[in-house]
Amino acid sequence: MAANQSMPHAQSTGGTLWEYGYHIQRGILTQPSVERLARYVRSAAASGRGSLSDPQAVGTPSMYGDAVLDKLLESLCPMIEGLTGVTLFPTYSYARVYREGDKLERHIDRSACEISASISLGIEGPPWPLWVEGLKDTRGFELSPGDAVIYLGTRCQHWRNVFSGTACVQAFLHYVDAKGPYAGWRFDKRNCLSHRVERFRDS
Repeated sequence: MAANQSMPHAQSTGGTLWEYGYHIQRGILTQPSVERLARYVRSAAASGRGSLSDPQAVGTPSMYGDAVLDKLLESLCPMIEGLTGVTLFPTYSYARVYREGDKLERHIDRSACEISASISLGIEGPPWPLWVEGLKDTRGFELSPGDAVIYLGTRCQHWRNVFSGTACVQAFLHYVDAKGPYAGWRFDKRNCLSHRVERFRDS
């Protein structure tokens, strides 16, 4: 999925990332892309891939550094750079399939998540806001499929209260400033992103 497939559909709203600590981006993904990714993540979770032991959301199926999602991480990097105004290194992708009764503990992210994008891939149930304690205020963001909240993950606490719906599929893309203090976390200190492993081995 190329970044330019999504760019014409993106609509920027709200304050700037650096002023408020968050930035909401409507339509960062096209609807066909959202549907494909949601099917993929849900199928992977149902087949037992990933982990149920993430301390931020214990018992919630979670996937780290999947090849399809790492490719999305890389393809959207130019768009995220345009929104943030800085050159970025991608670090890793993540995904969760939340279910009824799940919650996301209030937390700040580790160093590899200096700039993060939380992207809705679909929800079955009532709106379920992602709460962000920004640099000036605290806001809850209700996302439609394809929408993203971009936030300063290492500075702004964020969380979700208990989910009352059936399922919520969410993707997370993490980046660091290529010239900043966390630049050493490029690829989350892996040799390369997971969809490029074979190319790396052949080089």
